[in-house]
Amino acid sequence: MITILYLSANPANTEPLELNKECNKIDEELRYAAGKGIFKLEQYHDISLENLIKQILNYEPHIVHFSGHGSPSSSLIFKNEENGQIQVVPPNALSKVFKILSKDIPLVFLNACYSEDQAKAIAEHVDCVIGMSRAISDEAARKFSVSFYSSLGFGKSIRDAFDLATVNLELLEIPEESTPKLLVVKEGVDPLKLFIPEGKQNGNDAICKMLPLFKENLIKLASNEIDVQEFFAVISKSISNFIIDPQSGKFGQIKVNSLSTLYYNLSGKNQDIINKKNMGDDAGALLTTAYAKSVSTDIIKKLDEICNTKPLQ
Repeated sequence: MITILYLSANPANTEPLELNKECNKIDEELRYAAGKGIFKLEQYHDISLENLIKQILNYEPHIVHFSGHGSPSSSLIFKNEENGQIQVVPPNALSKVFKILSKDIPLVFLNACYSEDQAKAIAEHVDCVIGMSRAISDEAARKFSVSFYSSLGFGKSIRDAFDLATVNLELLEIPEESTPKLLVVKEGVDPLKLFIPEGKQNGNDAICKMLPLFKENLIKLASNEIDVQEFFAVISKSISNFIIDPQSGKFGQIKVNSLSTLYYNLSGKNQDIINKKNMGDDAGALLTTAYAKSVSTDIIKKLDEICNTKPLQ
């Protein structure tokens, strides 16, 4: 499960921002993306400095997102927990937080005005950081972030998702496409090759990281909490990427071919269920569903075999 921690602050005496609208729209886009079921959006609004570290420790996110205000000095503006007023945090202080907590955080998104210098400081410890080079309108900030996460959910790399989000501003005739900046300062980091979740670039490691999520959804499928279509949507992208990865063969080509057969079998049964329901053949849909559940179980068993296989050198 990929956790996005959405933090926001809109203290008293600052311009009102539609942060709930942005957060809800990001959540909606991720639910409709190909990575449906992989991303989990956790949100904490009116964040204070006192709560910042606690929330990061609590949720252990893969992505930390901050939406709110920034000052021309590149300081982010938080909400004072005691009086609700402005509380400013300078760039170097916040970067020290990520120096300690950045081990499993590949991406930080600062959706706030003048946050580029803050982003540069954090990028010394995090692979990729997005910040704003100048003031940005509420509409542009919202449209950019929603588009970015939508592309990320469909399996695009961080670089491609960023570029698509800037192009989207141009398409919408919002003349602020040059304001967002993608900061990468760590040596050897290429955002064009960074995928969240890790995709076809990472073969066996990536799919095995997703296996606990797949098992969790198999249990939901067995108890009818989700249907076959929803289960297939969760596993589809990771398995299809693994099957076509040339490196997957080192984990046993027979196992990979068997997984491929099961996967395409489930794909076909998934479509059969949809067709039978559309034709009003409820009895046929139920029989096919039962078979599809059995195939789903076999897929998870085969993935267990693969993930417990020592790769060939």
